[in-house]
Amino acid sequence: MGCSDQILPHIKHTIDPAKMWDILHDQFNNTLSKHGRTQILRTFHACHPAKDEKMTTYFTRLIDYRNQLSSSAEEISEDIFVTHLFTHIPKEFATTINILERQAPPPTSQHNMDAIRLDEEKAAFVTEITDASTGATLYSRCGGYRGRGRGRGGSGRFGRQKMYRCTYCKIDNHTTDACGKRKPSQSGNGNSGGNGNSGGNGNSG
Repeated sequence: MGCSDQILPHIKHTIDPAKMWDILHDQFNNTLSKHGRTQILRTFHACHPAKDEKMTTYFTRLIDYRNQLSSSAEEISEDIFVTHLFTHIPKEFATTINILERQAPPPTSQHNMDAIRLDEEKAAFVTEITDASTGATLYSRCGGYRGRGRGRGGSGRFGRQKMYRCTYCKIDNHTTDACGKRKPSQSGNGNSGGNGNSGGNGNSG
């Protein structure tokens, strides 16, 4: 069995795998030594929510640190846990925290975390509704997300503009009479009689 130089000195005097595991567990389990527990406690006090981290994820990390130190000299008390929550939560939850701090008797840490989670869910819901409402408003104003300006169905700076479509070439922005793809004989002014009749003044004779 290959072992690193860090581990080998601790198990070199035994060949029993189960005993090796017990030795390594006792040696490297941070909760079994005062130094390890102190490090966990320091990590807890330095723990801040990461950018865009959900509060549920952040609370899970804090609870994990607390559980690791349970029933030890470095145990994280309820008061310390709540104080950490209130001093490390992002400022957008300031109103909720202010309400919780004024409640009597003081709510438990679990109640505080539930209240903050609920506040986060409400904020996310309001954002979703606002985005949907803004999208619907833009849809209505822009003629169905067709854009603003001079595009088809769009509304320009000075209101909705009437658009034309040639029935001959099926291209927008001009009428059939002004279509450049029509032959002169197909246009309304291309007859040989000058006024549209072969007789010159609209009479054959």
